Amino acid sequence: MNDWEAIDVLNDLLAAEQRSLLARLAETRPFLSWAGAEQAPILRQLVADQRDHQRRLTETIDALGGVPRIPTGDISSAGAHYIDIHHLLPKLLEDLRAMIDASRRATELLGNHRGGETVTAIHARHEAHAEQLEAMSKYVPDN
Repeated sequence: MNDWEAIDVLNDLLAAEQRSLLARLAETRPFLSWAGAEQAPILRQLVADQRDHQRRLTETIDALGGVPRIPTGDISSAGAHYIDIHHLLPKLLEDLRAMIDASRRATELLGNHRGGETVTAIHARHEAHAEQLEAMSKYVPDN
């Protein structure tokens, strides 16, 4: 795979990251009941990691001589403000599974290309995040 093909793969993954509800989680300010407050640090870490993924992908694209594409916005998160996090979890998990699939495909396409290390690390984080969100989805707050 040449650098230009790798840049396209990385830009596709960057777009998936940017369109995710996870990327907008800080903006939507989901409601957490007192009973679910212990989950707040997990959500903050997911948001921080999501931003880090975008930064790392952007830096990798730049290092390969490419330009990160700015994706069209995803308006599906527009109605998610202040909704209880437990109602958002199915959509968050759906988005995360889509990013896991996208990062898996990108890893396979990139192979040993130098952009592959970044994608492999992001994929591993997504897998860990999916486990955390699945555990959260089993928890039902008492409110």
